[in-house]
Amino acid sequence: MDTARAPPGNGNGEGWVFRAISPAGKRLFWTLNGPLEDAIRVAPSEYYAPGVFGSMEPYFGPDGTPHAVSQASLMEPPVSSATVRIQCIDDWEQIWADQHWSC
Repeated sequence: MDTARAPPGNGNGEGWVFRAISPAGKRLFWTLNGPLEDAIRVAPSEYYAPGVFGSMEPYFGPDGTPHAVSQASLMEPPVSSATVRIQCIDDWEQIWADQHWSC
């Protein structure tokens, strides 16, 4: 799915804003294999069919500079930052303390 809902500011859940991947973001094709320099390709447009991998440009040029699409916003409306939370990692300290209280 290419949509997300995110709070506009303090993250308290009030005033949620519908967000979608921008046309520039839809041009990015990510693979999970190999080094980062080769894992991201840029499609000619946001609408591409499977099998057009050969016509995609590399995200990083030969000199290591990123593609021009890197200057565009990934989301609409644009976001300035994103916070990713993983509950099992967030809870790790408390769980460890609970399990080792008698040590």
